[in-house]
Amino acid sequence: MSSVHKFCVRCKTRFEKQIRDSKKQWEDRKYCSRSCITKGTIKISLLDRFNSMHEPIPPSGCWIWTGASDSKGYGRMASGFKKSPLKAYRVSYELFVGIIPDGLVVRHKCDVTSCVNPNHLEVGTQKDNMQDASKRGRLNPISLLNLRPGENGKYGAGSKSNKELLNVCE
Repeated sequence: MSSVHKFCVRCKTRFEKQIRDSKKQWEDRKYCSRSCITKGTIKISLLDRFNSMHEPIPPSGCWIWTGASDSKGYGRMASGFKKSPLKAYRVSYELFVGIIPDGLVVRHKCDVTSCVNPNHLEVGTQKDNMQDASKRGRLNPISLLNLRPGENGKYGAGSKSNKELLNVCE
């Protein structure tokens, strides 16, 4: 039968088996606490982590994110224990270009959601972002019903939404 106490490999403190420890967990356990586990770990800089998670695609110039991504294809990076993940393209912009001003969003010039090349990113307003999406045909047709038609190829400028215009015509 295994003993009910051990000595931490790092700090040499005596620690006891916890009720929550299974037999296997207790046999594998070498450290007295989480802080002793992490004291010897090597911290990798954000830039090094970022650079290890993308691949350049020469013909397009895009840097395609190879790490985790969200349901829409945008890259994500862990930001710490119990913290929300960071958007990889926003990290790229802040690492290579500068701080994102309050009230502005980072937009893709190349329309590739997994691209993190800072040369393919620019800041602008949400309105600019939606107008880009409209011009490039990236808006969901249902979303168009909530937008106001403006001059050719631009939405968001008219006095009534497309949905309101459709109701008037019925």
